[in-house]
Amino acid sequence: MKRFLQLFALFFGMVCGYSAHADIFKIDRASARFAKIEIKNGVSGIKITHGNQFINASAKPAEADKTYRNISGAFVVRVKKKADSIKLYNQNGILLWKIKIDRGTYKISNNEESKNAWQIKSQSGKFKVYDSSGKIRAELRFYDKKSKLKDTLGKALYEVDTALKKPAAAVLALEQLPMQLRLVLFAELILP
Repeated sequence: MKRFLQLFALFFGMVCGYSAHADIFKIDRASARFAKIEIKNGVSGIKITHGNQFINASAKPAEADKTYRNISGAFVVRVKKKADSIKLYNQNGILLWKIKIDRGTYKISNNEESKNAWQIKSQSGKFKVYDSSGKIRAELRFYDKKSKLKDTLGKALYEVDTALKKPAAAVLALEQLPMQLRLVLFAELILP
């Protein structure tokens, strides 16, 4: 009977367009679990766990507009995503941060004009993080089933369990953003 229910749930999910599949990205810092991001495909499901804090998105992962809330339901940030940008807004609709995406370059700024933007650039199969003065701050390298973000001295800052070669983990180096917002951007950049 249990097997029948499992097969029925799987079949029902496939017919309705839902998937039981969830992508889980574990983020480590200094060899300890730092955060976990779980993206459940097909259902409203982006869950970010950071320490004892939880953030959930109120929309399906593929939807362009999402509102993230904490475990008690309080507003955290609203995300508007397009093919060439991701924008984070506060509860009053004021722009907090913007990522402008253009041919392997990601410009991160707190204004519409991308003034004083930090950049994440794709170079030779890895991503480099540049501050607003053009100085390299970090580098994201990809390995078999991991990506590692290292500072300019080669010290590991973060390690993510994923075989995906996307710049998502590079946003963790953006120290001017609160960690909650960096994790939201990670989730948005890792989505297809």
